Amino acid sequence: MKRLGATFWLVCLLAGIAGGGRIAAGAPAAGEARAEAWGYDAADSTDALQAALDSGARRLVISRQAGPWVVSRTLALPSDLELVFEEGAELKAAPGAFLKNTDMLLKARRCTNLVLRGRGVVTMLRSEYQGRPDIYPPGEHRHTLGLFGCENVRIEDLTLRESGGDGIYVNGCRDVVIAGVVLDGHHRQGMSVISAENLLLTNSVIRNTRGTAPQCGIDFEPNGPDERLVNCRVADCRFENNAHSAVNVSLGLAGDDVPPVDVVAERCTVRGGQYGFSDMVLARAEPRGALRQGRFVIRDCVIEEPQSHAFYFGSHRADCDRVVIERCTVTQTVSRAAPIHFMVRTPAIGEIGAVEFRDCRIEAPNAGTLLSFITLAPQCRLTDVIGDIRFNGKPVDAAAFIQAAGFTDYPEMFTADIPLLGLPALAVRHVKKLDLDWRFRLDPQDIGLTSGWQWVSAADTESWALLATGPWEKSACSDPELKRRLADYNGVGWYAQSVVVPAAWKGKAIHLYVGALDEAGHIFLNGRLVAERRYEQPDDWLLPFAVRLDEAVDWQRAEQELRVRVRDDRGQGGIWKPAWIAAD
Repeated sequence: MKRLGATFWLVCLLAGIAGGGRIAAGAPAAGEARAEAWGYDAADSTDALQAALDSGARRLVISRQAGPWVVSRTLALPSDLELVFEEGAELKAAPGAFLKNTDMLLKARRCTNLVLRGRGVVTMLRSEYQGRPDIYPPGEHRHTLGLFGCENVRIEDLTLRESGGDGIYVNGCRDVVIAGVVLDGHHRQGMSVISAENLLLTNSVIRNTRGTAPQCGIDFEPNGPDERLVNCRVADCRFENNAHSAVNVSLGLAGDDVPPVDVVAERCTVRGGQYGFSDMVLARAEPRGALRQGRFVIRDCVIEEPQSHAFYFGSHRADCDRVVIERCTVTQTVSRAAPIHFMVRTPAIGEIGAVEFRDCRIEAPNAGTLLSFITLAPQCRLTDVIGDIRFNGKPVDAAAFIQAAGFTDYPEMFTADIPLLGLPALAVRHVKKLDLDWRFRLDPQDIGLTSGWQWVSAADTESWALLATGPWEKSACSDPELKRRLADYNGVGWYAQSVVVPAAWKGKAIHLYVGALDEAGHIFLNGRLVAERRYEQPDDWLLPFAVRLDEAVDWQRAEQELRVRVRDDRGQGGIWKPAWIAAD
């Protein structure tokens, strides 16, 4: 074979330069490489980056360029790789890409010995995914980084932001360390942990999570019997303005053989958000047996200015993981809500509790009480909450507090799923249920108040459509066009009903009792504003409330004209549970 001379190799080199500097895929086979060796394209570098990742290089550097490395499809990460981002280097999702809601920017499946580090940025386009349903099917899994079945993973110093799902998603992984990262502005969670063993998140910042539920900083949520949370720690982290809580544990498993959880959060600071920390048992769960051995420890944490409760427990049964809150400090100067709140929703069963406080201090001068408990399930009561708390400078024994508040007794119920809240028990001696069908009119321009719809006569409301009690998106409606508009309507609507108040009730305290209204409303009787139902706490949309009516009753009328203006800004809306009038 004739040997190729130096002139041939020079021609090849010059051809490579003329062609934009690309080097054939597969070089180098090992050692360190720089991603630009496979080419940088300001419009779309996906192919070059994937080729670099597939090259076998043990250390791959993502360099800072004049603009971001634009990516139009999921990049698959290999094992045995150290991926290094130069300071200022950015991977960025391409507009119009990631159309499937299960797409993600970076994905590692069954990888081992994987390191991602450096002061670079990984960016997606959250506002685009949220605001263009015609292009992007709504979803919650467009993560910036997904780890599936991986082992020995380390992520350091990166900033991951603006995903259409989670900043980091972890499922079925072992020996994972995440240190010094910033998770900013994600759609569902800053980080979701479905199953992990030996997971550490430390010295990191998670902020501005907002989009779709749960909207937590971190959500630990095993969903299947083989999904475990073992030795999961969150340490020395800062959480800022996440729409839900900083750290949430959700349990949805059933059976005697589900593994216990083991989650510890320590030395963390939480600022803003609806809650500081939360622990919820989902409706499908029947946790018992081994799960009772689990723990969720919140230790040496500082919670500053939650929008509602510092600690939120949703249907947290006494046979679930035990929550221990130790040496934590709460400063809550604005919210009037109880710093500690237990909320139970149907079909929850069993006793509620398994929470222990140790040497905690809570300053909440505007809160009317330390702890609140509401159950929509008749056979649930609060029994196992113990420990010592200093509340507004005074020592409180938690067990004695819930006993004195009556929370250890089963609740009084108005109906099987509507508790007796805010209405004197005496008033239920005389009860009259309102018609389930209301006259209804949309008010998309919100002109009803200024146009006097609160005064409109019963004869005039005959032209309004009939709408059944229930979420207005789903309720039966006499007007097909209105039903079509209500299917995804957020805004203002007006309900009208003529109500007969028995003459024998004259001189009595008369109340309107509404099973639930989503989200806020103004209640008028005979044109007079009798109450405003404000949406102040996250659970207000599903709770009953009572409104005093007797001062607005016109005893000269055969029928009283009830008008309810409802405003809904998200999700389902309307008067979605029955209403009654009641008298003592």
